[in-house]
Amino acid sequence: MPRVIDPDVKALLTSGASFSVALLVDIAFPDPYHLRFTTKLDNIEFNGSTYYGLGSLGSASMPSQDGELSPADYEVVLSGISNEILEAATQLNYLNHKATTYIQYMDADFVDVGTPRILWQGLTDGADINYGKTSSVKIKVKDRLVDWTRPRIEYYNNGDQVARHPEDRGFEFVSQVATKDAKWPEGAWFRANPE
Repeated sequence: MPRVIDPDVKALLTSGASFSVALLVDIAFPDPYHLRFTTKLDNIEFNGSTYYGLGSLGSASMPSQDGELSPADYEVVLSGISNEILEAATQLNYLNHKATTYIQYMDADFVDVGTPRILWQGLTDGADINYGKTSSVKIKVKDRLVDWTRPRIEYYNNGDQVARHPEDRGFEFVSQVATKDAKWPEGAWFRANPE
């Protein structure tokens, strides 16, 4: 993720003036369910897309930077959502869709300063849906480091090779060769047969 700070944001932060921030959350579910929400009250246009405000984005957990290279989990909570969004939420496959949260700085008058920058990115990993007077959807997001902790179960055998490449028979006799004893000639044989 980029660590470059917009010059306007840098000037705002070093000026000592009061400021606030807004989060923009983009979850790339298949169309027409692509979700874009912001913690601002009004809508924000960014990268040619509209991020909807008015409180639909209940919260987004902030990443912790502890200096360790370990997987992190985040949560995005949509609350006070319409029945259309709730109905769509029940029909979505929540696994492995790109989720990005941007941070937008604002001055004391709530005017956007600079361009939003990426706060964190990851892939969706399930959701909890709560029905009731105030329905909500809690979407779980995991960063790329989670893949490091998942076991890779791959073998160099014919079954795995055919599963990946059905026409490839290159590993067909590997299991038979693995059990054979190889008898190498001694050094005297090589000296007697130089060619």
